[in-house]
Amino acid sequence: MLYLEQVKLNMIKPEQKNIEKMAKELDKISKYNTLLSRVINEIMVNQQISYEKRHWFEEETGSYPFMPLPLSVQMSSMLLAKKSLAKKKNKIRFLDAGCGCGNTILMARAVDLAQIYHGIEFCNDTADKAEAILRTDRHPSIRIFREDIMTFKNYERYDIIYYYCPFCNKELQAKFEKLVEDQMRVGALLMPFMKLNNSIEKDDRFESIDGVYDRMFIKIKD
Repeated sequence: MLYLEQVKLNMIKPEQKNIEKMAKELDKISKYNTLLSRVINEIMVNQQISYEKRHWFEEETGSYPFMPLPLSVQMSSMLLAKKSLAKKKNKIRFLDAGCGCGNTILMARAVDLAQIYHGIEFCNDTADKAEAILRTDRHPSIRIFREDIMTFKNYERYDIIYYYCPFCNKELQAKFEKLVEDQMRVGALLMPFMKLNNSIEKDDRFESIDGVYDRMFIKIKD
């Protein structure tokens, strides 16, 4: 199934005006059909492997195997993020912390969310898939860092930081969330999905934006 068809089938029934907006954006990204269809296939393969080895993987690493967010939710969130940063004049840098096989980076590319796209992926097999897929896109500013998101040192360099609950271990997840929130720079947008710690909603360093699935946050001061 082509990517656009997949999105239409999985779309969360929004208002008619939002459907029309979505349709315009989908037209813009038609060139990504083949590439994103390939990502969907990779996701299906990874999911099958993940569920077979899931308990072992979670016990050994404290993190989830690659489990992608529904595509319709991703698309809607990317469009909202793009609107939120529309006034930024500098080159926007996007980071996916725990990027899996690169599906979120491709989604961000499809809507021209940023000019620089980076991902962090600790699992070598998954990082191999991400690099193979993303090479096909031929974008000069895409890069995968094979690192641990807990020891990554450069969160402050990015304008958008995205993650989808990388840790099943609640203690690790809470530490990761605080690490990102402390290190990200003023003016940056945080796109967290299945966030564990909601204290950020009372943190005066951040302003919240109502998202399609979860809230997003802009850091307004250190």
